[in-house]
Amino acid sequence: MCINFKIRKKTFFDLTHESLSCAKQDLNTKLLALGTTEGCLKIAKIQNNNTVLANKFVQNLQINSVDWLANGLVCMSLDLHGLALYDPMKNKLAFRQLYDENIRHMRAVSNNEILCWYRDGMAILVDLRSKTKQLEFKSKDSVTCANINTQNRNIIYTTSIPGTQLNIWDMRYTKRGKYISMSKQISNTHTCDLEMIDGLLFATDNQSNVFRISAGGNFKSKIIEGDGQGRAGRLHANDFFKTAFFTTQNAIYSINNKAIKMYDSNMPLIGCTGSKDDLFVYSTKRIVNFVISPNLFLNHK
Repeated sequence: MCINFKIRKKTFFDLTHESLSCAKQDLNTKLLALGTTEGCLKIAKIQNNNTVLANKFVQNLQINSVDWLANGLVCMSLDLHGLALYDPMKNKLAFRQLYDENIRHMRAVSNNEILCWYRDGMAILVDLRSKTKQLEFKSKDSVTCANINTQNRNIIYTTSIPGTQLNIWDMRYTKRGKYISMSKQISNTHTCDLEMIDGLLFATDNQSNVFRISAGGNFKSKIIEGDGQGRAGRLHANDFFKTAFFTTQNAIYSINNKAIKMYDSNMPLIGCTGSKDDLFVYSTKRIVNFVISPNLFLNHK
């Protein structure tokens, strides 16, 4: 199977005193937000002589997830304090208590909105401009991940345990006070991440399996059979090349209709992030920068 791009290793960046827990690249500035298990946020630009631009202590516990908002703010989910916002330009840190501190993860779903999910089964959509919760999505079991349908932004997906129950929420009904949702069992394992690429959902689990699911929640195929040795890393959607990247313990994959191994790694990878032409994969101690470029030598029949 031919793919329309290739990746090339460019450079790397090491952490010496902390261990990395999460990372996210800003599509506009190309800056990296790096969260650590020691509660430190780092803002870095790996292309510029590997220089860390900012170093902000947030708390004594792990930063679970980071994401960028349109105004250049970094949003973080924290074990102890719920949510935090950091302005790198003003070096200003603010905490937000929107539901409770038992947050699992969060992600930005628009310029000023974030989707948060919690261990007690709650997921909330938050408008950070008004500092209020817009919508709440309550399932009976702990939510493991959540995302928005990028083609129909009225649809929210959450996954819950035991096993993986995919819950589909229609916000057009939720806004009227009615919770219209549909649940489907898609696997017997614990889902770790969920992304939409070109109208299809892709899910990773704690056994390094990768599943392909229709937008309506129907299981389509298992495109990678995991080795059961650990969870797959966070998915990274690249809309330009209509693919998703993800990492296992020792390899980088690209997935769409099929999974293609792009690179073998000699370090245990925990996730990836990037932009149109950048891919960053990371372990707890090292971030490696790959350049994504069009493959000009495709064979067309």
